[in-house]
Amino acid sequence: MKKFFLLFFIFIILIFIIPAIFANSFYSTAVKEPENITNVVEEKVEPYNYKEHGTIKLLHKNEDRVEEMRIR
Repeated sequence: MKKFFLLFFIFIILIFIIPAIFANSFYSTAVKEPENITNVVEEKVEPYNYKEHGTIKLLHKNEDRVEEMRIR
């Protein structure tokens, strides 16, 4: 019974504790501050003109047909 607990304890150490120790020692969690980065993006967004597109097509899957509707 003591051998079982010893093997179980060694198993726990190998599977959980050793990887946690190595993971914390090799990776840095410090966040580096960016160095004076000034990117200003100006996008000119034009309003969408619905007059260019007079109709839309609706697909009815149950009836397997296409219906065209006018946009007002």
